[in-house]
Amino acid sequence: MLVTVLTGCSFISEPVPFTASEFSSRKKGGCGTSVWLPIVDTASTVAGATWVLRANSDLDDTRPHDETVGQYTVQAPGNGDSVDRLKVERAAGWTIIGVFGASAIYGYLVEARCAAHQKPPESAANPMLASRGFPASVLGYTFRMQRSEAATQCVATDDVWAYLGYTGTCKPRSGTAPHPRVELDFELGVPSRIRVVYPAPPQTANRDYHALADSLRKSFGAPRSDMAPWSAACSASLSDCLSAGEHPEGPTWHWPSGSLELAPTVSDGQPVIEIRYTRADDSHR
Repeated sequence: MLVTVLTGCSFISEPVPFTASEFSSRKKGGCGTSVWLPIVDTASTVAGATWVLRANSDLDDTRPHDETVGQYTVQAPGNGDSVDRLKVERAAGWTIIGVFGASAIYGYLVEARCAAHQKPPESAANPMLASRGFPASVLGYTFRMQRSEAATQCVATDDVWAYLGYTGTCKPRSGTAPHPRVELDFELGVPSRIRVVYPAPPQTANRDYHALADSLRKSFGAPRSDMAPWSAACSASLSDCLSAGEHPEGPTWHWPSGSLELAPTVSDGQPVIEIRYTRADDSHR
């Protein structure tokens, strides 16, 4: 007990920070020894400050001072007998402030480092969140773009822009190097979904699909839901099974601001592979 009083609770009980064994003694599910230790040290520091203030006040009373007696002012003697005791109390108070104040800081540091050490990454705590955030732009298109801005972006890449209903489409110009087309579904004047559409020719559809899936996993981490098992027909030829009317499911990623889906489907009567970026309802506000 005396050692604890002289050295501070946290100094005695908390492990040494920034060492290899700092986190080795933690109990499962707990953190540090106890957050109450630095709190007790803080309370002791406040008590030490009270001692110092009281001792200073009492020392003022021990000094000779003027007193008014009737019409006269006389010097009254102070109580010099308690001066030494009060000085000892004041020194003790300063010692308590120094020791327990440092111990409290030490304890809070250890507890904070332990809490940070035990806190799981956001993606581990919530498996719906992938390792990277929902992309702010897709091939130069953003979810804040007006229709005219999207058209300008399309033309800048030497592609052809068309707008029908609520969907804008940026198609590769004939004769240019093969690359995907981009479709933007507009809602309230800005895109609510951006779809990157790849052709799925029979000879390369399966290979291209799995290459896109692997690339997305490398960029965004594990999906919330992976692709469901495909039928034998889709496993043999994705393009043929899509043409036959099957709807194989692909992996999906979710964030608070939006979602991403890799979806084999049929568009304009042709088998395609779409990467669908869909913003949440409030992500554009």
